[in-house]
Amino acid sequence: MILSEVSLASLKPSQPGRSSVNREQYERIEIIAAILKNVYPDNIENWILDFSRDSIPESEIIIWENIAKAFIKIDSEKYLNEEQKKEAYKLLLMRSLMSTANVIERYKSKLFCLKITKRILAAYKASPKPMIVGTRDKLRHQRV
Repeated sequence: MILSEVSLASLKPSQPGRSSVNREQYERIEIIAAILKNVYPDNIENWILDFSRDSIPESEIIIWENIAKAFIKIDSEKYLNEEQKKEAYKLLLMRSLMSTANVIERYKSKLFCLKITKRILAAYKASPKPMIVGTRDKLRHQRV
């Protein structure tokens, strides 16, 4: 089933250790964590633990690389304060899951006008990858 906002709160993460990351993936995750450290401050061990919950961590790493790439563009804007950068990060996270139009429809920005919101969302270049949730026997947290 495709995950809806309503069911997001009821989602329980898979157990850690479903998969592991290789050295190259680990280094890529370190870069992602460094780029997003001010808006998603977590240590590298927790990042790795979270990726170990995914049955296919490579696909998730690619999504996070796209979020980080878009965030670099936003983070370089001198006029944004930390609160605005955090909201921009939330917008990019949503954009990784759905189209720009759907994000605009579902998320009413408190800090940005529509024009700036669209500019932030345009920084994310990859296609959206909706999250798929399955039963205990199937995938719990994998995007298609």
